[in-house]
Amino acid sequence: MRKQGWRVHGRSAVIALGVAMGLTACGDGAVRSPDIVPTSQLEALRIEADGPLRTPAGTQFQLRAMADYVRNVSPGTEGAEDGRLRTSEDVTARADWSSLAEAIATVDAGLVGGESPGTASIRARFQDASDAVTVTVTDAVLEAVAFVKPEGVARQSNDRYEVLQGAVVPFEIFGRFSDGGVRALDQAARPTRWSSSAPAVADNTDDNRPERFDTLLPGDATVSGALQDADGATPSQASATLRVLPRSDVCQLELLAPGAQVTTQASPLCVGCNVEQPNAIVDGNDETFARLSIPLGLLLLSQQSVIVSNPQGAGLTVGEPAGFLISRNSGLLSLELLSGVEVATVSCDINGQNCLERERFGDDGGAPLKLSLLGALGAEGVRLLSTPPLGIASADANGLRLDFSAGLLSAAAELNVHTACAVGLPPE
Repeated sequence: MRKQGWRVHGRSAVIALGVAMGLTACGDGAVRSPDIVPTSQLEALRIEADGPLRTPAGTQFQLRAMADYVRNVSPGTEGAEDGRLRTSEDVTARADWSSLAEAIATVDAGLVGGESPGTASIRARFQDASDAVTVTVTDAVLEAVAFVKPEGVARQSNDRYEVLQGAVVPFEIFGRFSDGGVRALDQAARPTRWSSSAPAVADNTDDNRPERFDTLLPGDATVSGALQDADGATPSQASATLRVLPRSDVCQLELLAPGAQVTTQASPLCVGCNVEQPNAIVDGNDETFARLSIPLGLLLLSQQSVIVSNPQGAGLTVGEPAGFLISRNSGLLSLELLSGVEVATVSCDINGQNCLERERFGDDGGAPLKLSLLGALGAEGVRLLSTPPLGIASADANGLRLDFSAGLLSAAAELNVHTACAVGLPPE
């Protein structure tokens, strides 16, 4: 009887041990029923971004492809609901990406590149799931000021430009954009502060057109343009060197508008005397001229004068000659004319008035003038009427006076004055 009882007890122990083993946790520690087989299924694919789905042309931003899975798990698994556990996985690198408008936006492994303004659909596919988003590409944004230069000329690699004295030089400013392009900036939309390192050489005095520089004296000036609202552009300004050259080897420094002013005077007994187009003397065009006319001259009492002064700009230079470029319609301009012409250095007020004489040159006025043939300008044979080197008395002079006399008795005497030279060097 003991032997049979032992057998019954042993069979019961084996059954109990089998049940316990069937309820033991599997792998993840959860208690699973012996008939639950874990499964995993891709439920959806989602495209995610860290910000708005828009970018300026020439820039990039990253998209991510997220795979959403549903796993069938045993009851009691942490995070599961009704035996289903939801998880997500970043599959950006394994997804297939495409753009339906590559001219607007491209995509590579989720990295979107803006090409041109517009909208494009970006799609990602992973296994049997896919998703798409619409990306907007906006206009390229300004990243930096690239350079400044005079309008109408090619950019020089050294940012140095040469112009003749008297020229008006409008500048433009260029920016580098996010799409890699370099374009001129609209100064109405992007106001620019312009400046010159040497206003006596080149200055912008017109508040309505601050990008226009008047070239006043030979020399170098650094012209700078700075955006008033840079909007993050770095750098926000650029500079160029403007080298102002003399207009000729003979007239190395001209008295030119807008700084230079012209006034005229006639003696009381100069009947019908006048000056036509006096401002042609300072217009920067050597082919134009002012015409001094004395219709009737009587006993040296008829005299027509012009005064060219530049109180705020170019002055005369002690030790250098000054003078005028002159011509005569009759072509009879010769040394005989010098008996009727004198030149004086003067110091005038800011309005070109109240001029005080400093030195006088001419047959009756002191050291003789020199008349040098230069050649033809337009239809006229032009000569340089030059003084000797100026003395210390002309140190504060800012202008020249030319007095034209008709002689003892003459009719219809005329003289053309093309340019006033603050420094006029006769040819060798």
